[in-house]
Amino acid sequence: MSAPSPPSSPWRLPKILALLLAFGAGALVFGNYFWEIPLLAEATQFLLKIVVLLSGAALLLATFNLAGRHAVRVRQKDVGSFLLLLGFFVALGAGLAPAGFRGGPGRWLYQW
Repeated sequence: MSAPSPPSSPWRLPKILALLLAFGAGALVFGNYFWEIPLLAEATQFLLKIVVLLSGAALLLATFNLAGRHAVRVRQKDVGSFLLLLGFFVALGAGLAPAGFRGGPGRWLYQW
């Protein structure tokens, strides 16, 4: 007797698409490194732009998810979560300062 196969999940398709996009971008960059074909270079740049945009969106979602989860814990009087959120907002404020992380409080924060 063989083991029954697990039911297919609706979350399986996005994972497969993400892996295909990552491997496709990597293969195009690798190929573009060895063969300088204009069409390959254009496809590589286009795919890399998509990967960067998706990565940025995923980073924003993860950041807001983390902040939301720890905001709930702060209401339950968790000191560690309070310190994490405090550090998050200090780093965010330093990054949004006029000089950003190249000067001013942001530079000091990341230097030390």
